[in-house]
Amino acid sequence: MVNNVLAFRRPEPEPPGSWGMPALQLAVELKVLRGLRTQSDVRKACKIPISGSVYSRIERGEIRIDKPHVIEVLLEALGVPKGPRRQRLLELAEAASKPGWAKRFLQPDSVPETMLRLTALEDCAVRQIVIEPNVVSGVLQTPAYRELITHETLLRSQRTHADRVIEVRGERAQRFEQRRWVHSTFVLQRGALYADFGRPEVMVEQLRALLRMVDDERMPVMIRVAPQAMLLRLQAATLIRLSFPQADFAAPDVIYVDTAGRSEFYRGFAEGEPPSDEYLDYQELVDGIIKTAPGLRESREEIVAALRRYGVQAP
Repeated sequence: MVNNVLAFRRPEPEPPGSWGMPALQLAVELKVLRGLRTQSDVRKACKIPISGSVYSRIERGEIRIDKPHVIEVLLEALGVPKGPRRQRLLELAEAASKPGWAKRFLQPDSVPETMLRLTALEDCAVRQIVIEPNVVSGVLQTPAYRELITHETLLRSQRTHADRVIEVRGERAQRFEQRRWVHSTFVLQRGALYADFGRPEVMVEQLRALLRMVDDERMPVMIRVAPQAMLLRLQAATLIRLSFPQADFAAPDVIYVDTAGRSEFYRGFAEGEPPSDEYLDYQELVDGIIKTAPGLRESREEIVAALRRYGVQAP
């Protein structure tokens, strides 16, 4: 990355079944192909009507391409001739139509669409930074802690769907465990190690699990425990930055932000694109926290100290 601009390189296609990354790749390609033309100009050239909101969301990589033929119409309007490049883009559109594993959990008012996109992107990431100051990060949670935290932290309007949410979070954790090669950094504040919600035995089990992860050299996972003052600038309950493999089609980083139940995605930008102020703000925030957060040894000591506080001796 030079001057906060991602080099326009093209990554390999993701494994089938998760629409998130191919939708992101396709979004960047469509944005570059459009150039200085407006979306309205392209829509006027389309042979079938395409709504402005749909086109805008496709170009931001926000939605699954449930009708891949729409992309062929867009490519025709953009003047992309038949050949290998156009065929490759159509293959991306087909891949971006796959609903992904979390689709089966979707019910009205239960698992939001933003979670479907997050799980689809997680499946393709090769690097992630997760900052979740108030609780232990979701994919690191033990089953008992996951159930406790879900019931304690869900908004009142969502509590009737707690069991569904717990299922999704459990599946995310299992899939993360299976993908041990994903380089991950998790940052939480010290207070999260003591927030037992009246169930200290659950917190002890969770702390022991964290300690095992810290000490497991086979896992490319770093857990960093930061003092509260370091995370004061972070207003979000969860902030995740995902990076993807780079080879054939551009897949810029994506930053996911969840604040009081409202979730947003901000994608990075390819070379030549104007930068997004929101993305740059969160990128700067993430980089600053990672730069100053305590390292492995200090963080391990924090976990051990928390266990001692609960009367448990750790190695």
